[in-house]
Amino acid sequence: MFKNILLLFFSFLFFACTKDIIQQKLTVDVTPIRGGAVSPLTNAFEKGTVVTLVATPASEYIFKQWQGSFTGTVNPTTITMDTDKEVTGVFEKRQYPLTLTIEGNGTVKEEISAVAPQSLYPHNTYVRITAQPDLNNVFVGWSGDLISGSNPFAVVVDKPVNLKATFKPLVFPGYKVQPFTKSDEPNYWRDCGVMWDVIGDKFFKKPNGTSGSCFFPQVIAGDFNKDGWIDIYNPGTGSYNGKVVDNNQWLIWNPSLKTYENKNLLNNNLTSFGGNPRRTISVDLNKDGYTDAIILDHGDDVLPNAPLQPIRIVLSDGNGGYDLKDISVTPNLMYNHGGDIGDLNNDGNFDLVVATGSIVYITWGIPNYPYFGTNTTMFNIWDNNNSFPEAAGGVNNITIADVNNDGWNDILEGSNENSKTIEKTLPFDLQNRVLINQGNGIFNKNGLKLLQPYFSTPVANNTAATNHDMRAFDFNGDGLKDILVAGSVAYDDYYFVLHIQQKDGSFIIGKDKIFYSNNVIRKVGKSPGFWKPWLVFYDFNGDGRKDFSYIDSENFSKTLTTKSVFIRIADIFFEQDLYQYDEYAKSIKP
Repeated sequence: MFKNILLLFFSFLFFACTKDIIQQKLTVDVTPIRGGAVSPLTNAFEKGTVVTLVATPASEYIFKQWQGSFTGTVNPTTITMDTDKEVTGVFEKRQYPLTLTIEGNGTVKEEISAVAPQSLYPHNTYVRITAQPDLNNVFVGWSGDLISGSNPFAVVVDKPVNLKATFKPLVFPGYKVQPFTKSDEPNYWRDCGVMWDVIGDKFFKKPNGTSGSCFFPQVIAGDFNKDGWIDIYNPGTGSYNGKVVDNNQWLIWNPSLKTYENKNLLNNNLTSFGGNPRRTISVDLNKDGYTDAIILDHGDDVLPNAPLQPIRIVLSDGNGGYDLKDISVTPNLMYNHGGDIGDLNNDGNFDLVVATGSIVYITWGIPNYPYFGTNTTMFNIWDNNNSFPEAAGGVNNITIADVNNDGWNDILEGSNENSKTIEKTLPFDLQNRVLINQGNGIFNKNGLKLLQPYFSTPVANNTAATNHDMRAFDFNGDGLKDILVAGSVAYDDYYFVLHIQQKDGSFIIGKDKIFYSNNVIRKVGKSPGFWKPWLVFYDFNGDGRKDFSYIDSENFSKTLTTKSVFIRIADIFFEQDLYQYDEYAKSIKP
């Protein structure tokens, strides 16, 4: 009995000393859901416990405040669990300034889809900025933290961004003849900035009386009436598939009316001749102040058994008229596809280099009419006796320039890439190359420089990548000439590639130096209308540096409606609309 009493007594003492433990619930949340995290997570704590709250933002967010049972901005912070509590950690996206500076006369429009334009933007906001030049001004480009010639320009604001929009007064490009040296005259006319394809499409007259032209590669600029204004000459297409499709004609600039007038300056009023002129070179041969023209004609390349044509010159008579002259510079007529003139032996006379496909020949210049003699140097890919057949293989066009700045002009040869995979009989594969002058007009294997093919593997469908024009200039300011090439696949899928010369005289492709925006996809599937037979180097935006554009081959497929220019900004050429830089061309564009 006594034991039972003791047991009841001790049980009473135990329960009397036991204290009730009260639990308080802490509920945590975050907003927005991807903004970050809060610790500790939702849990229960003994009443009176002091809990430390820590808000950890995600990478593009910052902590803003606490909301709910507890408010404030301190992080980390502490709360006392004296009741059940609900606390939310509020985060917000980081905001960065987009600072715009304007140089010149114009404005910049900012557009974003989710938030009104402002100086601070949430992290990763896409902002579309549009440069709006004032009247008679042009937009040059964006610089600062980002460099681009695109307009409009999409900017991702993921950090503070500083941009400058540069505008310059509109300069009426070309048209007025600018000073040039005699030795550089041929390059001046092709690079004078006058887009003769746009102008020719407006003012040339076809044999049937309609406007336009069937072909632009044979057209060239010059001052053909010696008035100081740039004119345009088209020798015509005397035979294409047996038909005359373009007239011989001049477009003479009228400075009073500010328009071109169609004329025929030949003394015998001949409207068509030859077969199919492929390239014309402008130069004042007889030094009378009027521009003359050298015509390279490969004959009708569609009509079977069409006769080959001689090289012709259109020579001024000094009184405003011109005479058509055939000159015999080789023992046989050849397929004269491309060529250029320049002084190769430093005797003061222009020499003529012509590409015929399998043969390249040099006709050495003489001081008097016919200005190119019968003394020729030939390189023939199939001639086993020729010590330098590599100078001739598959060459389509020629450009003359002093590539290594040693005082001697060199020869740039445009060819077909990877042709050996198609023509199995070729003795060696073909590619673009440079022949370095060994002095006094001597060319041999010691000066052969091959340009890296644009395509790492042969192009498909038994189609070669064809070079149409080349231009040499010092792109990176190291004193060595770099080479820009205009090429295409099947005269359709066109491209531009920059070859950077190295100190050892070799060349590597300058990747990411040409940025396409208007024509990212350049394969249109309508061969042969989209190749670019001429490159044009000119300071289109007036910033003191050369940009480049191109001459289209024709306008049947409306290629002239979206004509581009590649504006040099920093060390990149950015594609833009040419017509914003050429007021006259814009006024007559198709």
